Amino acid sequence: MKRDAINEKVLKLLARFGSLDMRALVEEVSRVDAGAILQSGVLVDAQGKVQLGQVGVMEALLVMALGGKASITMPRSIEPVRDALILFLKLNNTDRFGYRADDRPERWAFRILDQLFSDFAQRKTLSVKDRLVLLHVSENPLWHAAFAYALQLYLQVMSRGNAFIQATDKPAMIATATAFRTAVEVRRAKIPKLKYGNPLAGFKEITEYAIGQYFDGQDLNDAMNQTLVQTQLGTGGEGGQERFKSFLDQNRITMEMFPTTASQLYSQVGSSIQFKHTEEEVSNVLYLFAKQINQQKQIEAMFANFAEAAFPVAAKCSKLMSFQGLQVNDAANLLARWMRESGALDDIRSADPRTRVEAVLETIGKDELTNLMAFRGGRTTTGDLTPAAVSQYVQGHVRMLTLNAVNQKMQRVQTALSSQMEAAEAFVARPGSAILKDMTFGVDEFFRTLRSVFRDIFEAADSNRQMQTRSLDEFKRKYGPLSTISVLVPRDPQMATGAWITHARKEIGQVSNYVFEKRMQRT
Repeated sequence: MKRDAINEKVLKLLARFGSLDMRALVEEVSRVDAGAILQSGVLVDAQGKVQLGQVGVMEALLVMALGGKASITMPRSIEPVRDALILFLKLNNTDRFGYRADDRPERWAFRILDQLFSDFAQRKTLSVKDRLVLLHVSENPLWHAAFAYALQLYLQVMSRGNAFIQATDKPAMIATATAFRTAVEVRRAKIPKLKYGNPLAGFKEITEYAIGQYFDGQDLNDAMNQTLVQTQLGTGGEGGQERFKSFLDQNRITMEMFPTTASQLYSQVGSSIQFKHTEEEVSNVLYLFAKQINQQKQIEAMFANFAEAAFPVAAKCSKLMSFQGLQVNDAANLLARWMRESGALDDIRSADPRTRVEAVLETIGKDELTNLMAFRGGRTTTGDLTPAAVSQYVQGHVRMLTLNAVNQKMQRVQTALSSQMEAAEAFVARPGSAILKDMTFGVDEFFRTLRSVFRDIFEAADSNRQMQTRSLDEFKRKYGPLSTISVLVPRDPQMATGAWITHARKEIGQVSNYVFEKRMQRT
């Protein structure tokens, strides 16, 4: 059927929706730019999500129009059908995405999908590792089940709104705030108990004492001023005192630059640890929600199959794509079928082992890489995993969910404070200000000590997290980082863990050791 004839039939169907302004719709369709369907609002909604749900509904309508059976459950309401018809009409007005005379419904959908994933790859919205996981989802039942459940869970959580998400994330926020305050108290206990005016005190000791006063409530400016006054920096010579006072007045640090009191510091920390859509915080919220509805065993089964990488990819897909009009299971199944049958993942499907390994290595840290190299070299345990070993891994991962979320929040706090310290120091000692050499030394030393104190605080907070991850670290050293290995070489559901470990070691061993050593040098 020719395009014009198809358009005429679609317009007749849409005319039955009395609420539509047909003349305005025709004008809008005529302005569609095929080269910008991902930016023009045609295939993207107001939130920037690609309307894959509408494409899926339209594909099903086309299948039924040709006498076939739809692979999805059709929407109960009429709105998704109307929206899918409008989208089809717009796309059908372009040469690239129009429905051609020799087309089949799936071929039409695949052209859109190929363009979509090409765009995701170019913009690095979906990384090579993300698309490798999607390839496993399309080909491996274990990964498909993990992805489908994670997608369902994510959509359920997001549908409940920000207030619910914040409430679910609250334990991680409280844990982060507590860890920060505890680390501050630990560092305060090490601060010298010297008083201002002690002639035996060095400048660093006086500076640390002043910073301790800051944590006790003193204004940061007063703490810095006291340290500079203590050593009489910048006060020498005629008019020195006036020059010193003028310098301090002109260079007061404001709370917009850096928290000038402890109460402002804790207030900023509280703002920084609010929920963000990071991989770590999303994963933790999903698990806590699953616990609320007594479904944590499903997530633990995902860990037991070493398919937890499906978790963040499902969340990322949910942020990039709208599945409105589809049931959750249909959305996962449809996406998996599209990934399997279209050319959207052809570059990943045809990639050689080295390319895949290099992409995954870019996402792991030094400890994970060390364990992976030990696995590749045969220095980890072989044979089937015992139930006790798998349970150790699962429970370790469950604990890691909250710890990783806390760590992610703490990193935000550290990044914000570090950049603020640098900006405040640059302001106080900015080029062109009338500042004597000895004063420059004092300002440098004050901020150097301030950075050192906060660095100790964050290291203390992280050491507590590391202590709690020992059981999981022990598992990875003994058996290898099996979740990373599973991304490189997914386990067939029919294959025992021992056979899979042997097979994976052989596959990864085919990649040159140079690839791993090169990555290690950059960690």
